[in-house]
Amino acid sequence: FSIDITVAVKKNFIVEDVLDDVISRIDENMRFETLQINEAININDIINIVLNTDGVASLITLPENIVKSKSFQNNFFDEFEEINITYSNNMFSPKQEFLNGFVFPKRGGIFELKHVDYDIVARNG
Repeated sequence: FSIDITVAVKKNFIVEDVLDDVISRIDENMRFETLQINEAININDIINIVLNTDGVASLITLPENIVKSKSFQNNFFDEFEEINITYSNNMFSPKQEFLNGFVFPKRGGIFELKHVDYDIVARNG
């Protein structure tokens, strides 16, 4: 899966610094590597982290659109790092699995944020 967020950055803040901070704070605070089988992704926590990041005025992305599915169709070669970025063949629909601020895996499933440097994206809108 991936996280894709658009925020409004406050005036007098450096946009790139705020977006980098959003990404770092999500990674550090959510600890996706500790997710267990059948454990949901707490979108409410992600929203809280983003809104409490210095320089963020508001979150533009709707909660049900924050988590995106990644699969083999998203594989690519990073020419700068000279590495293949690959994903599993498993697919899911985050919108269908969204309930009360949580995205649930399929029964017996587990979420993996496979490539942190590529799979948490923040934009200024």
